[in-house]
Amino acid sequence: MNYKKDITEILEGLINEIGNEVNVLSWTESGGIITLIVDDLRWTQIDWIYTFNCRTVEDMNFHATQCVIVDAYILNGTHVVSIKGVTETLVSFDMNSYETPHVYFFHGTPIAIGAELNKINNANNKTPMVWMMENFQERFNDDPLLRLERETTLRLFFLTQANHVQWVTQQAYDHCIAPMRRLMELFIEVVKNDGTFDVTDLSYSVYNYAKFGVYINEKGMPTNKFADNLSGVEMAFTLKRYKPDCCDC
Repeated sequence: MNYKKDITEILEGLINEIGNEVNVLSWTESGGIITLIVDDLRWTQIDWIYTFNCRTVEDMNFHATQCVIVDAYILNGTHVVSIKGVTETLVSFDMNSYETPHVYFFHGTPIAIGAELNKINNANNKTPMVWMMENFQERFNDDPLLRLERETTLRLFFLTQANHVQWVTQQAYDHCIAPMRRLMELFIEVVKNDGTFDVTDLSYSVYNYAKFGVYINEKGMPTNKFADNLSGVEMAFTLKRYKPDCCDC
């Protein structure tokens, strides 16, 4: 018996396919700030500490160097990252690449995921995240003459840590919403290139959340089930998957 793969397993596999390496094309230094031109920002986030893969001019060996992201933006098609917090000798290094943080995948109801996230104290062990909200609907097709296996209606949330107390809305957009939208678009690109989905008429709705919260009415009072300060985007869409033996039909 060939059992159908669970949608959570399918989604987690897609998320794990998203590449997180950012290649440094060139860099300059001024006043302690190093400006990098990179091939793709991916989900680089401002104020996060990243480990850069650097090489010294002296021994030509690669060294891990931690740096703080000061800024990350796209200007006229050029992807730019500014970093600080490194030693003065870093200007003698040849920067090669760095990796954006691992993306965590969660699925469940708001109450269940809120409780699960509350048990993880270190924000770096749960964000950035993709959360698949449950419940959801799947429509399966067992007609052997048709290619489509299922249609799944999904709500995915691409979320990361935010500072709701100190930030104004624009800062939430710069620090969280912009990188999470890029992560969402990278996810869409993986879906399109995977070959196991019908993407001929793929469409989706996107919602921005400067201050994300899931509120459940308890005794007439709305209660936020997420203790973390999160910002990001929601993607609502229907995922159409081919039968495994029909991807090349």
